[in-house]
Amino acid sequence: MSYIAQLRAATTPQNSALIPDSRRTKPDQQQFLQLLTTQLANQDPMNPQDSQAFVEQLATFSSLEQLENIKNGLDELAMAQASVVSATAVDFAGRTATIAENNFVLEEDSPAKLGAYLSEGGILRATIKDSTGNIVDTVELGSQKAGIVHFDWAGNPETGSEPGNYKFEVELVDGENTTPVTSLVRAPVDSVTFDKGFAELRILGRLFGLGKVLEIG
Repeated sequence: MSYIAQLRAATTPQNSALIPDSRRTKPDQQQFLQLLTTQLANQDPMNPQDSQAFVEQLATFSSLEQLENIKNGLDELAMAQASVVSATAVDFAGRTATIAENNFVLEEDSPAKLGAYLSEGGILRATIKDSTGNIVDTVELGSQKAGIVHFDWAGNPETGSEPGNYKFEVELVDGENTTPVTSLVRAPVDSVTFDKGFAELRILGRLFGLGKVLEIG
């Protein structure tokens, strides 16, 4: 009888006592050895079990045990990393975060802090739109190097830009060709929440995961 068959037999009503209720779906080393000893004791003396089959069973159990140990180690490492990230995220409250976002709020007497992430350098242009999608300003940012580029926008007096919600797009310009790049917004972190089991930053009245954060200032 194979090891898998022995495991199935061990869970029948007649011999369920061999394995405690809380562990019946996850045999440990002691249980395996008990099953193996039972198999040896009850084999047909006229037709004994092939020794190679026992070696294969031992190798299979050893591999499964090693995989389980690796999984447990990775789970513990992930929990430790999550704890460190959560503890660090608490310190973000009250600081300024640079996030991948293209919606922003223009406040009175306070310019919006915007930016872009460039994987390669080039001529940069930003297009600002109001809440209805109308273009209210075009900002020529000139030649920029690869990396994070910051700029402020205080409205456009010619279009009568008022405090409120806006949206912007940033692109690299090469003659008549344009390539969109990642838009960035810099704003204070109002609070940090763990409602979903992981850290999220409340910025501009919305929640952002740490994957959206490029910088903390």
